[in-house]
Amino acid sequence: MRKRRAGATLFLGLLLFVASCTDPTGGSTNLRELVVQVGEGGRVAVRHDGLTEVCPSGQVCAYRLRPDRSVELRALPEGDYFFSGWVGDCSGYAPCSLDMAQNRRVEARFAARVGDFTLGPVPDPVVVPAGAVVEVAVPLQRVEGFNAPPEALLVVLTGPLVGDAVDQVACRYRPDRSGPDRLVLEFRGPEPKQVWTYLAAPARLSVKVGALEKTLDFILATTPCAAGCGG
Repeated sequence: MRKRRAGATLFLGLLLFVASCTDPTGGSTNLRELVVQVGEGGRVAVRHDGLTEVCPSGQVCAYRLRPDRSVELRALPEGDYFFSGWVGDCSGYAPCSLDMAQNRRVEARFAARVGDFTLGPVPDPVVVPAGAVVEVAVPLQRVEGFNAPPEALLVVLTGPLVGDAVDQVACRYRPDRSGPDRLVLEFRGPEPKQVWTYLAAPARLSVKVGALEKTLDFILATTPCAAGCGG
């Protein structure tokens, strides 16, 4: 009787050992598959479980993830290419976040840049009163058939007054309001109680597409809010 019980215990232990080695996730059949197809001209950074992996240009990469996980995809154009949008379970141009409750398939497309562009002048200074929202259109002139859409441009504003602090001017690029001949920037003034006098400082607008970059320098200023602006 003792030998029979010992044999049964050993057999059960072996089954548990095999299960723990072959199925560490608690059920490999529950894993979901993410397939990322990358077009020529760029890469895709895939972030999941605190790690970042890169799917190279022209490749198809597959990832098996637990259904309670999420993943972030970021397109990385190279050289004279620009990101021309997602297809599949991601859409648009922005970095894409997906939950893995089901299998996912995503394609990242890139296009070769053609031509050049120049940036026109803006009011100098650009004045943003405290507590106010101001839109500024930056003229954009396309040269030799420049083909990148507003969504493909990387637009960044830097300067001492630019930022998200309560006493700074926040700036947001609005590709949805931009067009073939203009780039629209939305400025939000500092909190009214943070500004007591006229403040001004240099600012630099950088517009990049692939390896091509143009800059525009101007003065950014803020003033105390007008009557009725709240705060």
